[in-house]
Amino acid sequence: MGARALAERITDIQLIRPKEYQPVAAFSYLETTRIFKTTEGMEWAIEITFDGGRKAQTKDLRPDLPLITHY
Repeated sequence: MGARALAERITDIQLIRPKEYQPVAAFSYLETTRIFKTTEGMEWAIEITFDGGRKAQTKDLRPDLPLITHY
């Protein structure tokens, strides 16, 4: 029996940015072209959703890493 992958694909990436951040042109371009979505928060972090969050589980790795995963 082979090992089963925990996640098959990334289905969403969202960048949490501080409210006071003023985006540079490259950041605005990536947001406009929907490479990633952004929301305001207290500090920088990245939210990555795997497989549409089908298992309805979340791991918040802060404060060690600015990363939240949904799978």
